[in-house]
Amino acid sequence: MWTAAILAGGRARRLGGLDTSALPVGEPSVLDRQLEMLRGLTPHILIVGHDDLRYREAGVRVVVDRIAGAGALGGLYTALVAALTQQIIVMACDMPFLTAPFLVHLAAHGAGALRIVDAIAELEVRGIGPAELAPFDPDGRLLVNINTPDDYARALEAAEPPPRIV
Repeated sequence: MWTAAILAGGRARRLGGLDTSALPVGEPSVLDRQLEMLRGLTPHILIVGHDDLRYREAGVRVVVDRIAGAGALGGLYTALVAALTQQIIVMACDMPFLTAPFLVHLAAHGAGALRIVDAIAELEVRGIGPAELAPFDPDGRLLVNINTPDDYARALEAAEPPPRIV
């Protein structure tokens, strides 16, 4: 069993300060897409960021960044401290097309070291190339993230169902 943590504490400067997690991609928002997918994988879900009403209404545990202004590393630290399990999957709130099979694949290949010194000693960076991604990403949108208005436009386009041929 593992904990899933969604990092949602960014300022979204390149999007004019919009809450990226609240952006609709297709019908649901990015956050709603992620939560729906994660609920089928684990009961341990965290949102790390600001304790605003939207996140509290999501029905999962909300954890405020322990180090304000520390960016993604601060969010990662907060997620690690707050996790209720030894293994944790961390994702950004701006990735609407992540899938359960892909996250399960990542979790299966995670390190088991618990002490930082052991984790660093055992650290092995392993790239995930196109051949390994292919089974999880048949439409090429798995790792799409939304940082700019152009990224959002691409995500909206990717979310549209293909035209039906009658």
